[in-house]
Amino acid sequence: MKKLFLYVFLGLLLASCSEMNHEKKTKMIEKCADIVFVENHYKLDQDYTLTEKLTDDDYTEVFLWCENYLKKNPITFKEKYIR
Repeated sequence: MKKLFLYVFLGLLLASCSEMNHEKKTKMIEKCADIVFVENHYKLDQDYTLTEKLTDDDYTEVFLWCENYLKKNPITFKEKYIR
């Protein structure tokens, strides 16, 4: 019974860490997309939520580019867009 409790606890701990990591990555990608989008297009109103920003096809394209850049070059991405 104690082992079962331990496994359940560790499973929940891993699940919560994974969700936090996903949220952190999403925020990093959004920050990158905001920077690149403003550099290449026009001023971006920061009051919009991510869901509202993603309705713009140009912003979605930039967001996907940032997501791929993070996957391929995580260290460079973090140094360039997170500092």
